[in-house]
Amino acid sequence: MASQRPESLPAHTPLEAININKVKNYYNPTKQKQSPMNPTD
Repeated sequence: MASQRPESLPAHTPLEAININKVKNYYNPTKQKQSPMNPTD
């Protein structure tokens, strides 16, 4: 129980991956328009 993130698990959880994508979209306005998560933005 000392390790909450075993080496067998991926470095990023699905939620973290989504947050990373949002950050990437923030720094890439041209690509943000292609994001299905923000169709109106």
